[in-house]
Amino acid sequence: MIDLKIANRFEDIKKIAIFAQLKNEQLFAILKDAKIINLKKDQILFSQEQKVNNFYIILDGLVKLSKLNSRGAEAIIKIIDSGSVNDIFIDNFSLSAMTMKNTNLLMIPIDIFKNYAEKNYNLMHNIFLEISAQNDDLVNQLSNLKIDDNKEKIGQFLLKNSLKKGKKTKNIDLEFSKSEIASYLGMRLETFSRILHQLKIDEKFFIKKNKIILTHENALCSYCNKEISANCDMKNSNFCKQ
Repeated sequence: MIDLKIANRFEDIKKIAIFAQLKNEQLFAILKDAKIINLKKDQILFSQEQKVNNFYIILDGLVKLSKLNSRGAEAIIKIIDSGSVNDIFIDNFSLSAMTMKNTNLLMIPIDIFKNYAEKNYNLMHNIFLEISAQNDDLVNQLSNLKIDDNKEKIGQFLLKNSLKKGKKTKNIDLEFSKSEIASYLGMRLETFSRILHQLKIDEKFFIKKNKIILTHENALCSYCNKEISANCDMKNSNFCKQ
């Protein structure tokens, strides 16, 4: 018997990429000891060096993975809005995880999940695919951090966030604070604020609380690269220059 919350969201859970090609009875076996947990904004999911007891998958919400640097300041390594938060191949967390908005997570005991994965080719294959995709994301992020032009960094960040399911929108929701964005982009808050103001003047957009309103959907296309264009519905059109 699975948890009632999981039963109510079973159809959503079936669509998670890591569970692709699993039959219902196989998924039920994985979920029999699982739970859905609801965390509010700024709640700690796990801490650096803590023993790994559970496997976490985001159903909806936002989680940041971070590490304290040598000065004791937080360095945001990754921001996740879907999929798994951790993998099954480590005994202790190397990063800390905290929610950036109200978040619902599927929590599966790690031993049960690991044992089932070792016996199921499809599940293990999906785990490796997800780890590979996350590694690609980290490589892309590290490449972006090497960009000397901070204005380009911020422009690319905003452009990525203007893409909703592959389609551009004029309204960009900044779901976390300026200090968190600055940390994620590897710059000081003062630098981020100054360049964002200059970008606002150059690209003629408006800032209203935690929302950026573009004058038109293609306002930030000059900051596009191959990685971003791969997720854009304008790719390969006459307009796209990538």
